Amino acid sequence: MGSSKRRRAQPGGIRFSADDAAIVKGMLERGDRQSAIAAYFGGINQGRVAEISTGQKFKEVPPALPDRLPPKAS
Repeated sequence: MGSSKRRRAQPGGIRFSADDAAIVKGMLERGDRQSAIAAYFGGINQGRVAEISTGQKFKEVPPALPDRLPPKAS
């Protein structure tokens, strides 16, 4: 039949830019929940938000200023 190798899922289409990471950091500083931030970016995995939060990704990017942030989710 077929090969015994497992097929991996295709990577998702959402890629974070430095500007996106700045918005994430600004939202975190403002006190937004990681789940709300993930939802704002189209339901990305909260792990991506956590990676930015801990500096694992985009460590050098400063947070966006408050006037660049989306309205806070209620």
